[in-house]
Amino acid sequence: MSTHDYIPKGPNAFNTFQFNFIDLVTTNKAAWGITDAAIAPLAAQKAVWDVVYPKASNEDNRSRADVLAREECQAAYTGDIRLFVNQQLRYNPLVSDPDKLRLGLHVPSGTREDAPEPDKAPLVIKIDTSESRRYTIHFGNELGERAKPAGVHGCEIYMKKGGDPPTADSEFTFAGTDTNTPFVVDFDIADIGKTVYYHLRWVNTVGVRGPWSRQESAIVP
Repeated sequence: MSTHDYIPKGPNAFNTFQFNFIDLVTTNKAAWGITDAAIAPLAAQKAVWDVVYPKASNEDNRSRADVLAREECQAAYTGDIRLFVNQQLRYNPLVSDPDKLRLGLHVPSGTREDAPEPDKAPLVIKIDTSESRRYTIHFGNELGERAKPAGVHGCEIYMKKGGDPPTADSEFTFAGTDTNTPFVVDFDIADIGKTVYYHLRWVNTVGVRGPWSRQESAIVP
């Protein structure tokens, strides 16, 4: 596996990377099943970056505080991009390998024999609705343990907002992939009171998916 970091460390290269990354994500969010709520943390970091980067890039008129602000923003922005990639892009079945390459991501060349195929479904241990407009989904293995099976990268979460309970997998939309429990979903004000239905499944380290979990639901608080 390549050890090359897909996110550049130099500020100028990072600026080019983040511009291309955000542009591709916002342009393709509908096709990739990505919500505005999932993009919101990146948009917030970009808004800060667009202020601090030009200031720190002006070598003739910048302070040490300007440079420090850029460094702190880049570190936080990088962390949010990595989390977004792992939850929304890397194992999203709607994002093709050419899409990932355009985003600057590494596309593994491994085979299906690199990791065992998941043969059990994940279990929804608890859906915490104690915070307004937020679900915190705690998941684990079939024994109720907060652990992933061997060879599993993470848990794919799909959902359907409102309406009748889904009767087909095609009614669910991809919400994200989480490598560790819990998975957090934020909703808009307009979603309050809606019933949201969930379906989960494991995905291994080379993208092979296991069986679906039992359908679960909760009301947006």
